[in-house]
Amino acid sequence: MSTLSDVRIPAFMDSRTYQALQSALLGEEQSRRMYLHAAQTLEETQLHVIAHALRFTAAQEKEHAAIFSGLLSVYGGSPLPHVDILPLLPGEPAALLQALAQNEISEAERLYPCNARIALEEGYPRIAAAFQRIAETEALHARRLRQFEEALLSGALFRAERPVSWYCMACGELRTSCEPPDSCPSCGKNRGYFIRSSHFPFAIEG
Repeated sequence: MSTLSDVRIPAFMDSRTYQALQSALLGEEQSRRMYLHAAQTLEETQLHVIAHALRFTAAQEKEHAAIFSGLLSVYGGSPLPHVDILPLLPGEPAALLQALAQNEISEAERLYPCNARIALEEGYPRIAAAFQRIAETEALHARRLRQFEEALLSGALFRAERPVSWYCMACGELRTSCEPPDSCPSCGKNRGYFIRSSHFPFAIEG
């Protein structure tokens, strides 16, 4: 009869957990670059608030990469070199947000939970817990992206059914109305810089 002491924890460099960590690290670095590229695309369409949200998310993806890199170091591994190639992303804003959300959903619902199970099976509970926690954060990223996508498609990004507070992310001007002004009365930036105060800083409804 086998006991827990009989279960051999595989050498880290030979484990599936090691491969999963390497893949996740590369994936998070790629996600950060995708968000920064997408933010630049949205800036060109004057959707500055969403672009700012994507940069906010990119910074979190950078932290996720640092977590995975740190775990590799703890167990004696080192990050593999990455190839700076981005997948082709849609240029239309709503479709772009949908594509980014699908990537987050894949990580949150399939990839990272699977990696967490592998890490537990191979005897790395600390790594498993990291995968699980980051999966939960990626689900929040997806919800934020979907929230902006739905607002764009419904026309609600810069319109409310009743007066609400609008916050200029350039200078901090606060206005109460059903729509933000075409340009900020304080700094002159266009309405693309205005966000509902209830969404600041990128709160997720529901």
